[in-house]
Amino acid sequence: MDFRMNVTNSTETTNPIVLALYASIFTWGGTALGAALVFIIPNATRKLLDASLGIAAGIMVAASFWSLLIPAIEAAKINVENDQFAFISVTIGLVLGIAFVFATEKCLPDNLTTIPFGSRKNSKVQDIDNNVIDVRNKMDAQKDCEMLKNNSISSSITIDVTHQNTESCTHQYQITSPPIKNVESSTKITIENEENAQSVRRILLLVIVIMVHNIPEGLASGVAFGSIGQTESSTVENAFKLAIAISLHNFPEGLAVSLPLVGLGWPKWKAFLLGQFSGILEPLATLPAAFGVMLFKPLLPYVYSFAAGAMIYVVFDDLMPEAHSHGNGRLASLGAMIGFIVMMILEIGLA
Repeated sequence: MDFRMNVTNSTETTNPIVLALYASIFTWGGTALGAALVFIIPNATRKLLDASLGIAAGIMVAASFWSLLIPAIEAAKINVENDQFAFISVTIGLVLGIAFVFATEKCLPDNLTTIPFGSRKNSKVQDIDNNVIDVRNKMDAQKDCEMLKNNSISSSITIDVTHQNTESCTHQYQITSPPIKNVESSTKITIENEENAQSVRRILLLVIVIMVHNIPEGLASGVAFGSIGQTESSTVENAFKLAIAISLHNFPEGLAVSLPLVGLGWPKWKAFLLGQFSGILEPLATLPAAFGVMLFKPLLPYVYSFAAGAMIYVVFDDLMPEAHSHGNGRLASLGAMIGFIVMMILEIGLA
């Protein structure tokens, strides 16, 4: 009891901005710990990717409701005299969040085959651009070069075959007999590239919306610490309760980012780095909010609902369609239910 009183007294004499800094590091740590779970999961498979996308979808839907929409509604009721008009700011934020993700999708290149500043391992990269074919695999280089000499292509074409741990070979031919098998192979490679680009775009959107959704949580934490002593309920204890709740619910969100990246074939350490980086916007939003409580408090309904709209749109337009596109739909749906239940338990248990 004496120890608890000493801790409370010491925190009450500490600058609220410093406390907000400590809390922001703590909440970011929850994201990092969740992302670190990738080091103990098995190797990447398509089933793992689809299951992890389902889990991420369930987590995001639950977080959108309990962590974002409910606080948005409560904050909106404080800002208006009549509670019946609280829906206006929440609806505006939702629509803006959906529009943000829609615009982001339009800005991403269609031929995206890898996530920026990362690379996939154990994968075949096959690209066709007009008459240039670049094939990377583990076959013997000399055997492939001989095979290319015996193939028939319908026009002048440069074929470059690059192998792992071998030198590349390049051949140029003027041939007139078009083979059916090359057309079939090219079609298959093109389809595989399109599917891979679609998967990468959806994973990248997942990372973006998780980062965006951390902004209102950081603002809420900053407002809680910046307003200490201004009202009866604005206490150090309540502010730290909020920080602990945010940190614990950030734990599965860090995993929700890193796990699909491993399923896509990323090295685990890169998936961890991007997973923990997805929480970096939270401390960056906490400190400004602690400094400018009166400025950010009226914006909370819009910011919360903006993040909710972005997350909900990505779940239903990208994550679940991607998880159901390779025959693992039931597994993905089961993962979504598990993710939702886990997040619900955390949210209600910490309320």
